[in-house]
Amino acid sequence: MTVIFDLDGTLVDSKKAIAEAINEVRERLYGLPPLDERAVLRAFSMPNESVPGYLYGTRQYEKKASILFEKVYTERCYRDVPLFDGVKTLIRRLKTSGCSLYVATNAPTSTSKAVLEGNGVADAFTDIVGADRVANPKPSSDMIRLIVADGGREKAWMIGDTFKDREAAKRAGIGFVYAAWGYGPSAIDSDENLPTARLPEDIMGLL
Repeated sequence: MTVIFDLDGTLVDSKKAIAEAINEVRERLYGLPPLDERAVLRAFSMPNESVPGYLYGTRQYEKKASILFEKVYTERCYRDVPLFDGVKTLIRRLKTSGCSLYVATNAPTSTSKAVLEGNGVADAFTDIVGADRVANPKPSSDMIRLIVADGGREKAWMIGDTFKDREAAKRAGIGFVYAAWGYGPSAIDSDENLPTARLPEDIMGLL
């Protein structure tokens, strides 16, 4: 079985480091006041094209903003981006049961690897696919299609906490489990037909 995880809000609690990096970009490059963590998390559930305007007041991400964000975030990711409780045990159990594990994240590949290395679990994943490796980030299915070979979709699952993860899985034709412990909006919670894990330990009974 192939199990594909989202990163932020699913495997790791990165809101503090992300908020600090975004606020440094806002202040140093755009002279904007800081956003609190709740306001930053709101961006996770917005359409991709709306996020640059919401965070930085720009029509699209500027290269200087992306460079500064990655620099600041990378400096913090080894100390301020922990795994959620129960995730390391889940990873170990999935690996023991013979699953192939992947990450599909809208974050850059390099910082995503650094986060997982800092938590001592990077080696558990066959591949880590960031938005820089595909033409279109989630909710596009590009990442999942890169990971899952043709003919193997019936044995693949995506685990994530936002509608972007759910939509990417749907477009790729694979199963989806909602990680309810993450950052996703409560609206996704209302779908009674959606396989839902309240805690990481629930995943084993849903796949």
